[in-house]
Amino acid sequence: MWGARVGGLRETDSIAFEMNEPYYLYPDTAAGTEEEICTSNEAIEKFFRLPPNNRTNYNKFRISSPFKLNWKLLLSEWNESQTPIVDFFVLRNKKILGNIQVGNFNVKLLILYYIYFFVTFVICILINFVF
Repeated sequence: MWGARVGGLRETDSIAFEMNEPYYLYPDTAAGTEEEICTSNEAIEKFFRLPPNNRTNYNKFRISSPFKLNWKLLLSEWNESQTPIVDFFVLRNKKILGNIQVGNFNVKLLILYYIYFFVTFVICILINFVF
């Protein structure tokens, strides 16, 4: 009855999902891209450890990048204006996300949030560059 219960990575993922907090790192951060590279390298190694007749034929299923999370390709496929995606970021403000989900978001507030994000990003780069 008393004591601790053992939990693994799957349990940690499910707890984070239930708390509405992502356990994985965001793809627009340096740590997120580093984690993505490590995960893709592990998946490639695991794939090529299998014998050739037991490997999944991803070409047959028309999967372009089975081992990498190609966010720029996904965003360019969703993009209606057909302009190339150079850079992106994840919107983390829960208030704005909730308003977008409900459908009553303010475009001016969203633009101000983008400007705020860009300005803080440039300031962080300048501070790191100067020091």
